[in-house]
Amino acid sequence: MLREHRDFRRGFEQRLQQRWGPALDLYECVRVCCLETGEDFQKRQDQQADGGSLKRSALTLLHARACLVASEVQGLLRSGHAAGAQARWRTLHELAVVAFVLGNHDPEISERFLLHRHVERYKDARQYQQYCEALGYEQFGDTEMEEIRQHRDEVVAPGKVTSVAGSTVTPSRESAVSTLAEMTRLVGMGHAGPPGELLGRHPASVAVPSCGGAGGSGGVASLLVEARRFFISSLVPAICFSMKS
Repeated sequence: MLREHRDFRRGFEQRLQQRWGPALDLYECVRVCCLETGEDFQKRQDQQADGGSLKRSALTLLHARACLVASEVQGLLRSGHAAGAQARWRTLHELAVVAFVLGNHDPEISERFLLHRHVERYKDARQYQQYCEALGYEQFGDTEMEEIRQHRDEVVAPGKVTSVAGSTVTPSRESAVSTLAEMTRLVGMGHAGPPGELLGRHPASVAVPSCGGAGGSGGVASLLVEARRFFISSLVPAICFSMKS
């Protein structure tokens, strides 16, 4: 059974590479260039004695995460999981938007962005405490939870913590940007994001009446292949644009 499915998977990936190889190779070139550029920049900055800035630290963190997400997109595209690649593309776009917001505003915003990890850690710890017993894991000790809570309390103050990508970013005291859509408009990147209609479409929901039954020559497998081709042809150039931005 496994051998049969692995043979099918291997054949599918070979056909996908034959059809979309040049586009996928171009995407990989862009990804590797972004990775190596970030590495070279960081090496030069590490040689300086100023210790780095908060804005630089935040942008370096976002760049590293974007490179990881881009690698995930590549793996999903090469294996034909285009809907999953599309979901990660949205994450890549969000990271680009957040990077532009932080890069275009005062270092105070970058500091608040970095501090927000303590808030998220506290939320994660509380959720873990709630379900760890059912999962068979050990709870955090009282001392550990108190330490996590204290770190959260130290950074939670009016105008100090900033959450991004779906929560809150405040570029200035006079204006508040509370959603990703508003941040996208703020930095003028609406044209680079994944279209909402395209995001809502999934290969399994693409209806092709002319396809035969599951056992026919135009069955479910053919339907999925065509849908994957559609997603890959739409995704590759747009993802490359998001990474270049």
